Amino acid sequence: MKRALLLLCLAAAARAEERAFLETETSRDTYFVNEPFRLKLRIGVDRRFFETHAVQMFSRELDVPVQVQAPWLDELDGTVVRDDDARPGRRLSLALNDNVVEAHRGGDHLRDGRPYTVLEIERIYVATHPGKLEIAAPQLRFAHATEFKEDFVHGRMALDRRHALVKGQPLTLEIRALPEEGRPPEFTGAVGHRFTVHAEAAPRTLEAGTVLKLVLRIEGEGNLEFFDPPRLDGLAGRFHVYGRIDDKGAARRTITYDVAPLRAAVAEVPAIPFPYFDPRDPAGYRTVRTVPIPLTVQEGATGPAEPPPRKEAPRSVLPEVLAATLLAAAVAILLWRRARGRAAQDPGTAAAFRAH
Repeated sequence: MKRALLLLCLAAAARAEERAFLETETSRDTYFVNEPFRLKLRIGVDRRFFETHAVQMFSRELDVPVQVQAPWLDELDGTVVRDDDARPGRRLSLALNDNVVEAHRGGDHLRDGRPYTVLEIERIYVATHPGKLEIAAPQLRFAHATEFKEDFVHGRMALDRRHALVKGQPLTLEIRALPEEGRPPEFTGAVGHRFTVHAEAAPRTLEAGTVLKLVLRIEGEGNLEFFDPPRLDGLAGRFHVYGRIDDKGAARRTITYDVAPLRAAVAEVPAIPFPYFDPRDPAGYRTVRTVPIPLTVQEGATGPAEPPPRKEAPRSVLPEVLAATLLAAAVAILLWRRARGRAAQDPGTAAAFRAH
C-alpha cells in the first residue's frame, strides 16, 4: 500500500513538472568582444492547470505564482548586463531570484493540445573578454494541490500542497576577440552595424584661436555606450582640442568637443572618420565619415594663435595645515600627560599643579 502511494505521488509530481517549461534563447552561439547580444528567458505555464491547482508560494499574491532562479539575468561574469526590455504590452508579476518583477507577456503557446501562458524576460549583454561564456540552466519552482478548502480568514487553502521543480537547459556561448588584421588606427572599440556619424560646428565664422563647438552624433545598432570617443587625430596641426562632453545614450551618442583653429589658413573642419567592427557575415572593419564643414577663419589681433601652455592645477596646502595642527595637538597632550604623571608622584608638586 505504501509503495503504491509513493508511486502515485511520484507520478503526480512528474505530471506537474510537465505543466511548465523554461527556454533560454539567443540569435547565435558565437559573438565578439564588445558586441551587444540579447538573451531571452521564456517561461510557460499550463493555463488551465494553474488556474485550478496552483498555490501561491508567498504572502504577496503573484499573477503567475512561480519562482524562477536565473542569476545570470542580474549578473553574468565577464559581461556588462543591461535591462532594456521596454516592449509595450501587458506584464505579469512573478518571483525572479530574490525579487518580484513584471515580465512581458508573450504570445500564447500550445503544447500537447494545452494552452500555455508565456512570459518573457530579456536582457542585453556586452562581453568584456574572449572565451567561453557559461549560462547556467534556469530553474522554476511552484506549488500545487488537488484538494482545497475555504477558510474564513485565509481564504482558499490547499489541503495536499506539493512542490514541483522544472529545469531548463544550460547554454554555452563562444566570445571571440576582435581581429587585429585590418584594424584601422582610429578604431576606438565600436562594434555593431548600421553606424552613421554626423558633425556640426558653430560658429563657422571666427578668429584664429577662438573656440568653436564641434558636435558629433553617432547612431547605429551596437555598443554605443561602451566605446571610446573618436580622438580627432586628423585635426592635429590645424586645431587645438581643449576637451569634450560625452552624452551616452542607448540610441544615440552625442560628443561635443571644444576646438579652436590655430591660423587663418584653416578653411574647414575636415571629414572625421569613424571606424567600427561589423560582426555580420562577412565580419570586418568598416569606416564611415562626416562631411567636411567649411569655416571662415580670420587672423586674430595678435597674429596666429598657438596652443596654450599646459597649466598645472594649484596645489592645495590644506592637507599640510591639518597635519601640522594634529601634530601640535598630539605633542601638547603628550606633555600634559607627562606633567600630570610627575605631579601625581610628588604631593608637593601635585598641590602646586592643582593650584596652577
